Amino acid sequence: MFTETLHDKTGSYIASVSASITQLSDGSIAKIRNMFPEWNTLANYCRVCCPTMTSTDIDRILDQVYPELIQA
Repeated sequence: MFTETLHDKTGSYIASVSASITQLSDGSIAKIRNMFPEWNTLANYCRVCCPTMTSTDIDRILDQVYPELIQA
């Protein structure tokens, strides 16, 4: 029997969002920011737990979730 953990669900969600959606909804952004308040925590999580995500994928999701980084 396979027990899906929060880690599995989160990694799958972020990887699928990155792969199939070009623009995140406000609700998705809010959920991701709630789980990862700091951009570097999300970036590190993606690198470690979502191995199918490329650096470009990670940059794209960071740009959408933390738009204030672009303007800094």
